[in-house]
Amino acid sequence: MDEEKRKRYEELKEKNKYKHKNLRYQTNPRFMDCIETLGEVRIYSYEFTEKIMHVVSDRFPLSYSNSILDKMSNTQSLCDIEVMREILDREFPEKEVYIFFTDYDIPLVSCRKEKVIRYYDEIMEVSLDNIYIISFDLCHIIESRLPDIRTYGKSTEKEIFLKD
Repeated sequence: MDEEKRKRYEELKEKNKYKHKNLRYQTNPRFMDCIETLGEVRIYSYEFTEKIMHVVSDRFPLSYSNSILDKMSNTQSLCDIEVMREILDREFPEKEVYIFFTDYDIPLVSCRKEKVIRYYDEIMEVSLDNIYIISFDLCHIIESRLPDIRTYGKSTEKEIFLKD
């Protein structure tokens, strides 16, 4: 196979991988129920999800077994949902936030901050593990782990905005 055909084959293979992932998240009833409940929500491509999570993992020590924020000095435990609301209002500069589910078959989504609070339980039902609420400037993160463990962290890195 010549170089051009091999390159085209690899591109098609990669495109098929993402197409297959799209079919998986669209058949996930918990995710689809959450999206319907949230209403106005944006679902990002897997390529963009990977790009965002690459930057986030550079800024925050991601770990799916323990809290990502255990190793950071500038964190705050959020004892209840009202404290989480205050942090979102005070520290997250945009009206919308990203939501990252630790289930790799589910892409990154964004919605308005107030919907995260209003439909928090529905969002948590999607991922039986952790979810991450991330500011659009990628400097603030709230990690939510079941049952009701929430931690806020702030990066010391300069803000960055990525486009899909």
